[in-house]
Amino acid sequence: MSKPIKELMKKDLAGKLEGVESLAVCDLTGLDAGGTAEIRQRLEEKQINVSVVKNSIARNVFKERGDESIAELFEGPCAIAWGGDSVVDVVRELLDFAKATPQVAVKSAVLSGDVFDGDDAVKALSKYPTRDEAVAQVVQCVISAGSNLASALLGPSGQVGGILKTIEENAPGEAPAEEAPAEEAPAEEALAEEAPVEETPVEEAPAEEAPAEEAPAEEAPAEDQGDEEKAAE
Repeated sequence: MSKPIKELMKKDLAGKLEGVESLAVCDLTGLDAGGTAEIRQRLEEKQINVSVVKNSIARNVFKERGDESIAELFEGPCAIAWGGDSVVDVVRELLDFAKATPQVAVKSAVLSGDVFDGDDAVKALSKYPTRDEAVAQVVQCVISAGSNLASALLGPSGQVGGILKTIEENAPGEAPAEEAPAEEAPAEEALAEEAPVEETPVEEAPAEEAPAEEAPAEEAPAEDQGDEEKAAE
């Protein structure tokens, strides 16, 4: 293969994978033409792209992007699958197809720069939640937390409401409340009875001055006695 053709193939692959950070590396060499067409159609329905690549060209593309760890994944016959909701969807579809068609093998996968190499790692990745599933889980957590908060807030208020209702139902009638002013009446009468006590000093004041007015009356006989003595002389 001439160098210009290789450059064209590398440029074409780099354009297809521009911005792609998650993908799966699989082996489709065991499929015949019918099987290849079937898997391509099935993946296209999920908006998943698949492309058979030449390893040397794929390595050069990822090395130029600075993805050395991805470049090392291309060993033996390889095809790249990417797209869909996430690489988890891609891996699930490939593994599901491989159950009925053993010729298909998922060799490795990359999720946002993290490499899952080998059968066990790929199967573990397939159990990850997809983007939609992750969003649904987050929404469920938020709704669940909101529901718990509402229950926590409404629960005590409901209990308080029940307690208040019980107190209201078991409370005595309003008759005792109307008799309360009657009980205060003696206090008002007590004040009325004490009022004359305060006026008592005012009434006794003239009684204390009475002896002062009578003093000259008692001395009057002394003057008469002096006149009698003068007359006797």
